[in-house]
Amino acid sequence: MKLRWPLALLLLCSCIVAPALAQTPPLDPRYGALSPDDIGSAAMASGRTSRTVAIAQPGAIDPDTYRLGPGDAIALRLWGRMARTTTVDVDAEGLLQIPDLEPLQVSGQTLSQVRRTVKARLAGLYRDVRADLSIARMRTFKVYVTGEVKQPGAYEVTPVTRASEVLAQAQLLDRGSRRNIGVARRSGSLRADVQLFEVAGDLRGNPLLEDGDLLSVPVASQFATASGAFARPMRFELAPDDSLSTLVRLAGGALPSADPARALLVRFRDVSHADSVLVNLGPGGSNPALRDGDALFLYYVPDFHRLHSVAVVGEVERPGSFPILIGRDRLSDVLRAAGGFRPRADVASLLIVRAPRVATESDGEFERLMRLSREQMTESEYSRLQTELAQRKNSFRVDWRRLQAEGSRRDLDLLMADGDLVRVEPLVTSIRVDGQVRNPGMIEYVAGRSPEDYVRIAGGYTSRAGRGGTRVTRGGTGQVVPARSVHDLQPGDIIWVPEGRDRDYWNIFREVLAVAGQIAVVVVAVRR
Repeated sequence: MKLRWPLALLLLCSCIVAPALAQTPPLDPRYGALSPDDIGSAAMASGRTSRTVAIAQPGAIDPDTYRLGPGDAIALRLWGRMARTTTVDVDAEGLLQIPDLEPLQVSGQTLSQVRRTVKARLAGLYRDVRADLSIARMRTFKVYVTGEVKQPGAYEVTPVTRASEVLAQAQLLDRGSRRNIGVARRSGSLRADVQLFEVAGDLRGNPLLEDGDLLSVPVASQFATASGAFARPMRFELAPDDSLSTLVRLAGGALPSADPARALLVRFRDVSHADSVLVNLGPGGSNPALRDGDALFLYYVPDFHRLHSVAVVGEVERPGSFPILIGRDRLSDVLRAAGGFRPRADVASLLIVRAPRVATESDGEFERLMRLSREQMTESEYSRLQTELAQRKNSFRVDWRRLQAEGSRRDLDLLMADGDLVRVEPLVTSIRVDGQVRNPGMIEYVAGRSPEDYVRIAGGYTSRAGRGGTRVTRGGTGQVVPARSVHDLQPGDIIWVPEGRDRDYWNIFREVLAVAGQIAVVVVAVRR
C-alpha cells in the first residue's frame, strides 16, 4: 500500500512529459550545412508549439512537380474487367503498400513517376484492367522559422505551401531581410527572395517548402536606391548577383515619361567619396553588378505630355479652359477659341491674371525699401521700389479696342503663358463722382462729357473742396491722373475731389510781411 502513491505519481509524470518530448523537432544531419545541435537549438529557441498555415490550395496539383511523402493519401482506381477504388497511405518510411503488389518506395518521387510505375506493374498482374492514381489527401509536415520575425517557431504546412506564405504568418520585422532568406533542407541550402516575388512575380525566389525546412531570416544590411522616373522609386535590399537590371525591375521599370538613355549611377569608391557615371538603361546599355550604397537616378523627358492651358471667364460666348502652345498662341487666339465677346463685355478693360514670379531667394534690398517711408528714400531708391512692385504684380489690363485699332502691331497681342486667366468683365455704363461734391454717387456715362461736367451734375463743389487737386482713377488700369489732363473719360472711371487745405490768414499775413522785409533789405543793400 505504501508503494502505490509513488508509483501513481511516476505514471502521472510520464503521461505529461511523453507528449512534450514527442513534439520536439527531429535532430538529424538532413539540414545541410547546419549540424543537428544547431537545428535543435533553433527549434528550442523558437518554441515547441506549431502553427498551421491555413492557405488554400492554388489550383489543381501538377503531377509532374508534386513529390510524394509520408502522410499522403493515394486514391487507386481500377476499371475494365475489374472495378475498384482503394485509398492507400504513404507510410512513415515512404513506402506505398498496394494490395497484390510489392511495397514501393515513393518518397521524393513525383506523382507522374509513381503513376507510371504502378500502371506498369498492374498491367502484368491483371488483364483488361486499367488503373490510375491521384492524390486523395495531401500530407502535412512541419517547417521552422527563425531570425528576424515576430513569431518564430514551427509551422504545419502542405507540399504546395511556398516560403512567402509561411513568412507572412511569421511576420517579418522591419529590419529583417526579404531577399536573403536562407532555406536549409535535406538536399542542401537555397535562398528565398520574397521581395522579388512580390514586386516582379518571380517564383524562383519563392520556393515550395519541403518536410523539415528551416527558414532563417537575417538582418538586412546592404542596400541600393532607385529614384526619379521609376514606377516604384525607393531603397531596395541587395542580394547576390544583383545587377542594374535587377534594380530597375524591383523599381517597377521606367515610366513612359522617363529618358532611359539618361540615367545617373552614383557609386561610392570609399567610405565618403562617390563617383557619378551616366548609364543607358535602354537596349544594348550597360548592366554592371550592384554594390552596397549604389544610387540610380533616372531623368524625366522634359514637358512629357504636359498640356498648357489658359482659362477664359466672364462675358464670352464659351467660357472655360483652352489648350495653348507656348510661344505661338496669343490673346486673340484664346478669345477666338472662347467664341468672342458677348454684347455686355467691357472690351476696353480685359483683366489678365498671371501666376506670380516665384522668388528663388529673398531680396534684402527690396525688404529694406519696403520698411522706409517716401521721405527717407532717394529718388533712385523710390524708382527701384516702384519698378520691383510693378514686376511682382500678377494682374494687368489690356484695351482690346487699341489692339484692334493697331492690329498690325503683334507686340500688342499678348503671348499667353500656361495658367493665365483672362477675365472679361461686364461693361459698367457709369462714372463715379466722390469726395468733396454736394451729391456724390454714380452718374450715367455719356461720351464727350468732361470731369467738370460730371462734378456739376453731382451738385458742384463743396466749400471745402480742393478744386485744383481733382483726380481721375482709370477703371481699366487703376492709374491716377490729374483731372485737367483727362480729355476722354471711360465707363468705370472714378472722379475724386479732395478736401482743400485750411487757410490761416494771420500766418499768411506774417509770411508776407517777412518776405517783404527781406526784399526791402536787399533793395537797400543794392542802392548803397
